[in-house]
Amino acid sequence: MDTLTVGAVPAPGAARKESLAVAMPTIADLKAEQERRVKATSASSWPNYKTALAKFMQATGLSDSSPLVPGMTLAFKDNLRVLIEENPLNLASATLLGMKSRLVDWHQTAVQMAAVAAATESGSFSAYLKALIAKTGKSQNEVARQANIPLGTFGRWCTGWAVPSPYGLKGQAHKTMPQLKRLDAVFGLPEGTVLSQLHRWEVVEVASSRRAMPTAAVADARNLTAVPLRLQELPPGIEDVMERHLRFKTERFPGYTGDGKPMRRSKKAKWRMIGDECATADLFRDVVTTFFGWLTLPSSKAAAADYIRRHTRYPLTPEEVAELVPSYTGKGYAPDQLDFCQITEPPLVSEFLEWRTKRTGGESGQSALVMGHIRALIRPDYGFLWQYPEAAWKHMGWEPVDGRQPSQSAIYQERMKEWQAVCAERHTVLGDMAAEVGNSRKSRDPKVLLRPIVDHPDPLSILSSIIRRHELDRPIANEGTKMKAMWFRDQLLLRMMVSNPLRNRNYREMTWRPDNTGNLYKRSGGSWRLRFAPENFKNERGAAKSAYDVEILPELWARIEEYVEVHRPALLGDRRIDNVFVTIKGTAFTEWTLSDAIYRATHRYQTVIPEAAGFRSHAIRHIAATAWLKANPGDYLTVALILHDKLETVMENYAHLKAGDGLARYGSWIGGKLGG
Repeated sequence: MDTLTVGAVPAPGAARKESLAVAMPTIADLKAEQERRVKATSASSWPNYKTALAKFMQATGLSDSSPLVPGMTLAFKDNLRVLIEENPLNLASATLLGMKSRLVDWHQTAVQMAAVAAATESGSFSAYLKALIAKTGKSQNEVARQANIPLGTFGRWCTGWAVPSPYGLKGQAHKTMPQLKRLDAVFGLPEGTVLSQLHRWEVVEVASSRRAMPTAAVADARNLTAVPLRLQELPPGIEDVMERHLRFKTERFPGYTGDGKPMRRSKKAKWRMIGDECATADLFRDVVTTFFGWLTLPSSKAAAADYIRRHTRYPLTPEEVAELVPSYTGKGYAPDQLDFCQITEPPLVSEFLEWRTKRTGGESGQSALVMGHIRALIRPDYGFLWQYPEAAWKHMGWEPVDGRQPSQSAIYQERMKEWQAVCAERHTVLGDMAAEVGNSRKSRDPKVLLRPIVDHPDPLSILSSIIRRHELDRPIANEGTKMKAMWFRDQLLLRMMVSNPLRNRNYREMTWRPDNTGNLYKRSGGSWRLRFAPENFKNERGAAKSAYDVEILPELWARIEEYVEVHRPALLGDRRIDNVFVTIKGTAFTEWTLSDAIYRATHRYQTVIPEAAGFRSHAIRHIAATAWLKANPGDYLTVALILHDKLETVMENYAHLKAGDGLARYGSWIGGKLGG
């Protein structure tokens, strides 16, 4: 391993030393670790992995002795761009495409190794800053002012809520680098010392996740992402049922039962497809793979601790392991013991939800989502499993029979009836459990998390601040590059979500077509408008009975024009889909990936109220509505129009403002009538 020597300033835990030697993994170390991982799952693919890395190193000038930071971590995206876009090795496009996914795997492993090497050595970058501040005898704010760094920004660095990013999409060299150099001067260090320490922690842009690990210290180290919670590969029998279920939920005709009768599916049960992708199917697969992953996790605490250590291969303290054990303790099932219908067993579902609750620190809306998916499978008359007893052969201990064969038809009908009786009983029991889940307190109630923002005198100013800060953080990149396109996409997305606060679904399904037949369209006079049919809304039987067709703020017209003509094509590449907002891969957003994109922006750029940094797409609706009511007390009708929601729903959700506003108006009226 390469040794990085930090100047004469001690890092946390090394106050008596004149220098701190940090063992940084090298590419040679990365090769050994990646070989172990790849061969554990697919040994035949290892030669392709080796070739991909060799070409990457050849194109970027890296060697086996090169440290992972920054070449395989912070600078990975830029290095990959050199290989793919500049193509100095003149490789075929198909070859480059095949190498890209493997190089991303190399990058992810490098991130884990580099982060752990840093975190296990001396804590965190925030702890390092605090130690330097303590040595100066100055306050945190004094150091920030002398280094000319915004107090909020420096405060977030010191608390660990954010880390300066001098590379890549999260930060800009022209802004962050001078700040770090000024810190060197304030602390009396050689130029580049703070940056060299930063390299040890900030190793990659990490997308936020709803499924965060429960241990903050370990999560900060980012060294458990390789420890599987979900089942990576479903057993063939379960995968077959999943594929049949997907066809049942997405195709125009749901199919036939095993005895040749048309299967029944309610109108609302059909999943919406966008191109070849289905966001609901992705969510359902998450539920299934997490459930069966939990079933196969070790059943004892000792085995769970060994499982964690075995998969990380990195040193963890006994305290960290002990705190993580509940999250990695399951039922201990072997793969051959699994069958799809286990996901409908009430005792297992109850234990599974309890495990999820412990991991998240309390009940959340995700538990209700899980229950909804499971109960839908066995819904009387319409559920997929209700009509598909073939999935229950193993579960019920039955030998398979063919319902279309006259000699086996009677047996099939008998088993169908018996299986449906089981489904009906389970559906009732799970219904009672679902009611309890629905009545449970949400651990991540958005209204509680957003309270500091909605209590602000001008909540809209918080959203405006986020947009301005994001706009100032323009990446140093050429027009037409994906880096610039992602920034422009997020800037437009933030502005449109504030100006037209519709739901996550509306923005991820929003379409644009050159012939102006999409949801986003341009009028002959140059104005841009947004339209949705009633069925595009969650509440199509309520406020959305009529179509939504509104003019977008004129201030956004030029931005929309530039996005659809320049930046959206850069993101799409060779793909051809109608979605307005697409991922860096040119695919449609899912509910969670769109929500995560908003979270990343709000977490990074909401610095006015640090304790409320980071919220998701639906929160923007809540903040926008609250801001209007604060500026226009009692105007609930306008809020209903802004949100395209029912007046009754708005009155119910914003009753906390209704009472206060009513009292304020009453006080204004009665003020001079009571005398002094």
